[in-house]
Amino acid sequence: MRDAIKPLRQCCKNCTFWDNGCRHSKIVPEGTARYIPSSKNIEIFIECDHWTRRDIKEILGSLTYLSGVGWRSSKPNNLSGAGYGIKLNKIIVNLWFNKQWNSIKLILDNSIIEVPIRESFWKGTYILRHRSIGRWFLLHSIAPWPFRKPPSFLISAPKGNVFSVKPTEPLGRSTGSEKRRANSESFYKTADELLEEAKMEDAMIYFDLSIENNPQNAKAWAGKGTCFSILGSVNEAKKCFNRAIRLNGLVADAWVGIGLIIEANESRNKALAWFDQKIKQKPDSPFALFGKGCYMAEIGDYENAIISYDAAQKLQPDLKEISDIRDIVLKKMSFPSIKSDHRNP
Repeated sequence: MRDAIKPLRQCCKNCTFWDNGCRHSKIVPEGTARYIPSSKNIEIFIECDHWTRRDIKEILGSLTYLSGVGWRSSKPNNLSGAGYGIKLNKIIVNLWFNKQWNSIKLILDNSIIEVPIRESFWKGTYILRHRSIGRWFLLHSIAPWPFRKPPSFLISAPKGNVFSVKPTEPLGRSTGSEKRRANSESFYKTADELLEEAKMEDAMIYFDLSIENNPQNAKAWAGKGTCFSILGSVNEAKKCFNRAIRLNGLVADAWVGIGLIIEANESRNKALAWFDQKIKQKPDSPFALFGKGCYMAEIGDYENAIISYDAAQKLQPDLKEISDIRDIVLKKMSFPSIKSDHRNP
């Protein structure tokens, strides 16, 4: 394996040769965590600035990946992803970058983002920073990371100005894994708190992160719909609410959200007619009855809300969510000063 590296001149007083390799080069066995697939099966770590461009090309040969590390500013924004980036080493820049480029493209998972190259990049910072990179870090729980322990990445040889970026450590499991579902719930809770504080744009970011981690999170879709509704994007709000209902018919916010949109744009009678139509379409399903009950409770018609909840429970008595919200409405009827909350407990 070591024969893959040709003997080179000593680049500085700290450089010592072993066999046919240099101290700055490290053989990485196949199957290890830091193995980089290439024709030579080696990974190069060069920290010395005395290497010439010719030496670099001779060392790297046909390697297809080099390494970079995560970078963050002193105050990165964990909402928008601003203040995060990837720091490249001088070797990558000298070997693969063209000073005529104003921007490059990075492939992150299945998406391509365009990252502008700042003037400071060519002055030696070698940092590619963009909020989309930060969002990708946050999505996969790469960021935030412990002090002085940035994540490392594999940067592919470019095709034009397009680079592929992969973390050296495995990302979270596929959608539906315990880790990603946990991340989704964590992002959802943060988004819900921001929504309560009327910070719609920040809440939207966290709802999106929750959905990206788990697209089956119906509560996150409903929350995103609520944000759109408050911001006046009615059509987008309806799409999110309908998606939430398809995923889980017991998400109260989604039913209430659609009812309030119809009421605001047409009339309350139209909203009630919409619920009745949904009930007729699926008379054996408790979900539309449940949704109508939530809407009736929201507009203060508690008696009819209880009637709808009771009808839903008759169809499916084992649904705890219905009985829990029904109890909330009963308490509201008995003690009108109690603030009503029809979200799933």
